[in-house]
Amino acid sequence: GHMMAMSNSDADNAARLETAPPVGVSPTRSAIEVTVRFDRASVWRSGLILVGLGVALLLFLWLFSALSHFLFLLVLAWLFATALEPGIRWLVQRGRSRGVATAVVGGTAVLLGLGLAAVFGQLFFNQVADFVRGVPDLTTSVIDWVNDRFGTNLDPTTISSTPQLDPSRIATWAGSLSGGVLGVVGSLSSVLFDLVTVLVFGLYFAGAGPKLLHTLASWMPPRAQEVFITITEITMAKTGGYVVSKIVLAAASAFFHGIFFAAIGVPY
Repeated sequence: GHMMAMSNSDADNAARLETAPPVGVSPTRSAIEVTVRFDRASVWRSGLILVGLGVALLLFLWLFSALSHFLFLLVLAWLFATALEPGIRWLVQRGRSRGVATAVVGGTAVLLGLGLAAVFGQLFFNQVADFVRGVPDLTTSVIDWVNDRFGTNLDPTTISSTPQLDPSRIATWAGSLSGGVLGVVGSLSSVLFDLVTVLVFGLYFAGAGPKLLHTLASWMPPRAQEVFITITEITMAKTGGYVVSKIVLAAASAFFHGIFFAAIGVPY
């Protein structure tokens, strides 16, 4: 009986060893499932933000293309005001108000510009008139040079009378000329309007320069304000000095060239 009991215990141990998992082998884990769900509100919000950015970019590009010419005029006005700054500061340091100094310096600059335009404009139109009056003589001299050079027998009178000046052709030329004249008048009007715009904004920038700079600087952080004011002051001083030096150089050049041309008898 004792041996029978031993046999039963051995059989139980053997069965237990057969059913136990092997050493070092972990049981199998179940698969992990991940589910991604989109929030419709977030998707719509992101889409609307992208569409808004695209519309804002297109609007900015349209405004820039529409106002590019005006912005260019503002840049020219700022350069004009910068050129007036040395004279304005010189008068302000001697007790004049900035408005009076701007009026004096700006008015002087405008008068000088008008005087130069009148002088050179008159010279230009005189040269054009002389050229028109000298066209027949120029034609004759050119034909004579061609005859002498190439041995031809061209007649200047025959060549001058070659164009057929019938009424229909004259009407056609008059129509084209009138269109050209209207185009020139329109261009001159546009240029005059641009000059007035630059003059008005330039005088405004020159008169309200410090207040305008402090207003722009007030929108910036404290450290950026100091940097902005310093850079602007240096830029205006350097640019104004450069413009003044070029004006003095041009005046000296015109003076000495005038003396030289008068000495050698050149009509100018």
